[in-house]
Amino acid sequence: HVLKHQCPMALFALGTLSPSTKAFVGGASTVYARCDNMWQHINYAGAVTGDRMWRMPFFNDYAVQVLESNGVDILNLGKSENGEPCLIAAVLNQLTPACHDLTYIDVTGSSAEANGYVPYLARGLFTGAPTRALIQLLCHLDYCRKQTEGQEKQTEGQEKQTATA
Repeated sequence: HVLKHQCPMALFALGTLSPSTKAFVGGASTVYARCDNMWQHINYAGAVTGDRMWRMPFFNDYAVQVLESNGVDILNLGKSENGEPCLIAAVLNQLTPACHDLTYIDVTGSSAEANGYVPYLARGLFTGAPTRALIQLLCHLDYCRKQTEGQEKQTEGQEKQTATA
């Protein structure tokens, strides 16, 4: 509904939709990002805060699996038992218009109790990930927006000076 009436800069979805991701990424959050630029911002925020991020791809063959179904628009389990995280990303990708910058962050592995492998997270306590990275991301995006606006104003001022000279 929101996408029909608003035009957000970016669309984020967070969830714990794929328990199998924990087995292969451990304490990292898996990130499915349509936009390389947004992934770079998320990865930067994760590096600054210590919340580990792991980018995953949107594979077209998984989109085919969720679209080819009997009598439904989208089959949320696909036609295969393999690739659960990629199937989930394909469903989210199909549900979001292509013109929007979709980023899905799966926190299944990172939101659990710390296992002691990462020295700055106390073993047995919940990690709080990726909360720190998301806050850093929002601050960083706001900073980048302000920098861009400042550069645009400076350029406009220079153009006005040139026009009057």
